[in-house]
Amino acid sequence: MIPVNELNEMLIELKAAVNIRLFDTDVDFIAPSVNPEIKSIVLSPNEAHLIKTLKDKPGVILAVQLAPSDTDVKNEDNYSEHDNELFYILEKVDPGRMSDKEERNHYAKLQLVMQFVKDYLFERGVNGNVCGGNEKVSKPFHTEWEYQVYGGFNGLSVSFKLENFQF
Repeated sequence: MIPVNELNEMLIELKAAVNIRLFDTDVDFIAPSVNPEIKSIVLSPNEAHLIKTLKDKPGVILAVQLAPSDTDVKNEDNYSEHDNELFYILEKVDPGRMSDKEERNHYAKLQLVMQFVKDYLFERGVNGNVCGGNEKVSKPFHTEWEYQVYGGFNGLSVSFKLENFQF
């Protein structure tokens, strides 16, 4: 399993890197008043805790559930763990108050943020150093749209596996 404190440090670095990249990107093509910056990080052990922690947090949120892990043992000298990661880019919205165009712009904004998150994870993952140890992405990213999850949040989720040789 990825140590919680190392995962948290990586998420802080990810947030900073994505926000810098967003600052350097012309996001006015989405909508002039849209702010795609990640405002906060929520790290949660399970769905119930995630719902409680998210509540009414404003802005774009990077939410991560602590990953379950499977151990792959070939022999006493050759084993690894596979962490099933699940990251979210979410923002609380009232869909009844948005026009079709505003809703599309909202999703376009979050899609851009998620692409930058995946780019960051991919760059670190192919080098075997996602969280500062010896972890690499071992399963392709699977991205899904999220609508009104965890008490009214929209956005995207990405799941992937990390193979961890750090013991």
